[in-house]
Amino acid sequence: MRDGKLVYTFRMMLAQPVDTTRTPLELGVWDDEFFVDFEMKKDGVKPVAASAACRVFYTPDADHAVYYGTYAPMAATVAC
Repeated sequence: MRDGKLVYTFRMMLAQPVDTTRTPLELGVWDDEFFVDFEMKKDGVKPVAASAACRVFYTPDADHAVYYGTYAPMAATVAC
């Protein structure tokens, strides 16, 4: 618990490696039914094996808006 919120920290292992110099990797966390309010921390995505040239960009994910389309959760894009 941090500041009254339950915080999960985890690593996601991909089934196949992704070459982010050719294809950016997009990550999002949402619940289509808004039963649980998941929220991605603004600086929470940290690629483990990425070069110093890699950057993480955060943008609202309008394609996966929740709560009857009124809220666009944050998504992260990793590009090198």
